[in-house]
Amino acid sequence: MDSTRTGSALPSRVSRDDVDYPRISIGELAGTFSPRRAGECPEHVEALAQADDELPPIVVHWPSMKVVDGMHRLRAAQRRGASDIAVRFIDGSEDDAFVLAVEANIRHGLPLTLADRRAAAAQMLLAHPDWSDRRIASSTGLAPGTVAAVRRRVGAQNEQLTTRVGRDNRRRSVRPLENSDPAEQPRLRAVGVGRSGANASAGGSPPRSAAPPAQLMATLRSDPSVRLNARGRAVLQMLAANNLTPDEWIRLPESVPSHQASVLAQLAEHYAWRWRALAQRLRDVVRET
Repeated sequence: MDSTRTGSALPSRVSRDDVDYPRISIGELAGTFSPRRAGECPEHVEALAQADDELPPIVVHWPSMKVVDGMHRLRAAQRRGASDIAVRFIDGSEDDAFVLAVEANIRHGLPLTLADRRAAAAQMLLAHPDWSDRRIASSTGLAPGTVAAVRRRVGAQNEQLTTRVGRDNRRRSVRPLENSDPAEQPRLRAVGVGRSGANASAGGSPPRSAAPPAQLMATLRSDPSVRLNARGRAVLQMLAANNLTPDEWIRLPESVPSHQASVLAQLAEHYAWRWRALAQRLRDVVRET
């Protein structure tokens, strides 16, 4: 998607300190691509309206003048009595604009409901039936299996398509018995559990990071912008629950009876995918800043 507008070209990845965004009359706006079917949250609008800081610019699709991202900021500006608002324009098709709107709402702001994300996936699949389940999942925050179910429900299963487009924009053959392209299937190593306990080496080595997990946790805890707000504290609590020692991880299979091992395994795979998707979105944010 091209992110420039003739006459007021703006780079798509630029901080507010680097450019003065143009301001337009709020009356020029012609709707929204927001995936929030219930509309904006009045409490969030009021909180933004009462904030002292200037609100970031909203994102607007230049060809249609519809809001792509920032409806809560727009409503807050109206609540303040403003007649104009700062904008960042983007070009591209309306289908592209909708995808961007969903991704923006997944990455920041108030979370989309599960129903909103499923509806967004359905709309994307109807517009792009050749996109892989994992590509749709990465844009909507859904599990690939959920996207596959949505695909079947909306009838976006084009049997004539022998390839699908993945997250890297490459086409790959579709496996007849699977709902996502084969190159994007999660590479999960089986963890062997013997009579004497879990085989730690079967799970492979953990991913390497620039610093040990304990140091990374300490960095987060020491940041006031993280620990002094409710969402930041929730993240710290969630991370603390996963901050187990290697021995504790090894003993986890012993925490449930054998007849529930399959359930725990499925939950582990589900949340592992969630964490991988979160890591990818955070890497995208880092690249964009």
